[in-house]
Amino acid sequence: HVTYETNYQTKKKKRYVELRYADGRFLSEKLVPPENPAKRPPVPVEQKQSASDPLSALIRARAALIDALKSGMKTFSLPVYDGRRLTQVDFTVVGKKTIRMDGKKVPVVEVIVRRQLLAGFTAS
Repeated sequence: HVTYETNYQTKKKKRYVELRYADGRFLSEKLVPPENPAKRPPVPVEQKQSASDPLSALIRARAALIDALKSGMKTFSLPVYDGRRLTQVDFTVVGKKTIRMDGKKVPVVEVIVRRQLLAGFTAS
């Protein structure tokens, strides 16, 4: 079992999210305070199934980038669920390059990252 847990604050309102997974599949969530479905449309359970929590998404993105570089793929996407909203993160691999950081040359992989809002978003 894997548990993602976060405490944060938005607009002076404290929030808590706990997401539970088993074998890579979404099991359950705890939201404090719970969302009002009249204000924020709920994300359907079937859409949560393949989505990663935000922290796991970073690890999956790194692995997907390594796979893309090995196979020559230029794009890949990952669904991310934060307990309230579902987003698809789209990656475009530009390529390897060298940048300067702290006066030193550092090899990097340039990637363009964009997001698509899929579910659980309000009009604002």
